[in-house]
Amino acid sequence: MTRLQAEPILSLAEAKALLNWPSGTEKDALLTSFIAMASQHCEDLLKNPVVYRDFQEIVDGSGSERLYPSWYPYGELYGLSVQEKFESLQVRETYDAPWENLFGSANDWTIITEEEPQYLLRLDGYVFPEGIQNVRHHYTAGYQEIPARITETCQAMVHWLWKRSFAGDNFLGKQSVSEGREGASSTLTLKDMDKEWIVMLKAYLRLEDRLKLEKESSSKEKSANA
Repeated sequence: MTRLQAEPILSLAEAKALLNWPSGTEKDALLTSFIAMASQHCEDLLKNPVVYRDFQEIVDGSGSERLYPSWYPYGELYGLSVQEKFESLQVRETYDAPWENLFGSANDWTIITEEEPQYLLRLDGYVFPEGIQNVRHHYTAGYQEIPARITETCQAMVHWLWKRSFAGDNFLGKQSVSEGREGASSTLTLKDMDKEWIVMLKAYLRLEDRLKLEKESSSKEKSANA
C-alpha cells in the first residue's frame, strides 16, 4: 500500500496550549516538526487519511457495480457542482483513448459508508467496465471533523516527543536524529510505542487490523487462563 503524505492533525497553537508553551517562537520549527512526525505516524498506523482532502486514482475496472477507493472514510466525488462531480469519475476504452464521463445524472451513484471497505455504488443499472487502468477516480476522504480520540493520540505523540527532546529538558538520546529532525534526543522512536498508540486508535483502524488486534488479545487471554 502506498504511504500517505500526512497533513498536520494539530495546529501549532493547539500544540503550544497542550505543552503550556512559554512566550516566544524560537522553538516553533522544532515543535512544528514534532506535529508533522506525529501526524504522519497516526496516518501510518491507521493506513487512512485523517485530515479531509482529495485524492486522484487511476484503477482497473472491476466489471461490477462497485468501485472501491484506496482511502477512507470515503467522502464524495470531488467537485462543488454536479458537472465537476461527473468529471471526477471517468472511463476510457483503451490506454491512449480520451477520458469520458461515466455518469450523466446525480442519481446514478451513491456512496456506501456503512460497510467496510467503503465504496461507490452505481445505481444506473450498469457496471464499471472491466479493464486495466481504465477508470479515473477523483474523490475526497478523511474526517471533516477529526474524532477526539485521534486528536488525543496525536497530542500524546507530540507530548512524548517533546518530553524526550532537548527543548523539553529531558535528554535521553537521539530521537530526532533517527528521523532527520534537529534538536531531539531519545534513542526511542514513536514506533517503539506502537502498542500504546494502536490501543488508543483501535476504533479507527482498518478492519483487518482491528480483527488482528482482537485475535491477539483473545490469544493472550486464553494463554493467561490456561
